[in-house]
Amino acid sequence: MKKKLFYFSWISAGLLSFFFDFRVIDFFNGFDHPILDGAMIFLTDFGLMFVLAFLMGVLFEEGKWNYLILIIIALFFTTEVVFSLKFLFQVPRPYDVYHDVKKLGFALGYSFPSLHTALVFCALPFFRFGRLKYFKEWWLLFCVLIGVSRLYVGVHNLSDAVWGGLIGFFIGDLIYFLEGRYKISAWFLYHIKDKFELRRQVMHLVTGLGIAFLLYLGLIGWKLLVVIAVVGLAISLISRRIDIPLVHDFLDFFERPNVRRKFPGMGSLFMVLGSLLTVLLFDKQVAIAAIVIMAIADSVTIIVGKYFGRIDIPWNREKQFEGPIAAWIMAFLGAVFVIGWAPALAGSFAGAFVETFRFKIGRVRIDDNLIVPVVAGVVMTIIVT
Repeated sequence: MKKKLFYFSWISAGLLSFFFDFRVIDFFNGFDHPILDGAMIFLTDFGLMFVLAFLMGVLFEEGKWNYLILIIIALFFTTEVVFSLKFLFQVPRPYDVYHDVKKLGFALGYSFPSLHTALVFCALPFFRFGRLKYFKEWWLLFCVLIGVSRLYVGVHNLSDAVWGGLIGFFIGDLIYFLEGRYKISAWFLYHIKDKFELRRQVMHLVTGLGIAFLLYLGLIGWKLLVVIAVVGLAISLISRRIDIPLVHDFLDFFERPNVRRKFPGMGSLFMVLGSLLTVLLFDKQVAIAAIVIMAIADSVTIIVGKYFGRIDIPWNREKQFEGPIAAWIMAFLGAVFVIGWAPALAGSFAGAFVETFRFKIGRVRIDDNLIVPVVAGVVMTIIVT
């Protein structure tokens, strides 16, 4: 009964919010303080990324794999639902409707509902158990601040934030309910016997999607990727001889022992290089979609193929057909809202297909993080043009 009343109240607030969109925009237009402006810009640009990364880092450190899996599932479905609704309603941004809006930020795509708000709220239902329950009020405060920051910088209406929060919370709450009834995470972890490979692929997925998300927000470009690649290479070379605090623990946790000895951090470095190459070769929209395909295709191909696959691929018996098929579907679902269904379908198929091969020049193996996004980008560019 309490939950029904809770959702009824939130839906009612969402319906009322449509009548206050302009008033709230006008209210925030009255604020003009450089420190507050800077704080809100920083919060809306980096707050979501830092806090979600911190949350996942804590769950990694404590070995809470079930919580981590559930939150990743919630984040994925929330993103898919929000982008679907954006394309369904196609509500323009406030600064495209009201000419006197104080525009402190810029956002691609449509306005309703707010993705930022939905993503932080979808994690809130999982703050009911373990040590997370002691931080529930702080996370709720952060959720509200993210929503306020999106209004303050002029990229969302009040209704966008209210409905985004409701959608995100509902999806997280639904997954929490399904976990209690069907033990989704336990079933998944039972099949994923090699936890080391699981955390490697989760890190690969999160890193790739993180790069794509930052590119989508306009927070990084090719210059910053060059800096990251150079710094990463320097750390890798130093780590071969010296155990750098934190870096050493990170590499032991995520890196295969043989790679750890020869080329520490190789996977992450090649992912950055692949992203850099993609950004330099293609326009922004194609580049982001190609990086999303790279991140999803590799992780899904390995996890599904290795642990659930039954049919070997004739030209590469280290992989199974079920892996790239699942990768094609998941990569398409990730890229479709960035670039449209036709190029996303073709690009994700190309990326998943390329994942089934091993590429070498002589005895040197070419990392697929360099090949997959380029092939996917070329195919999508052909379709788009």
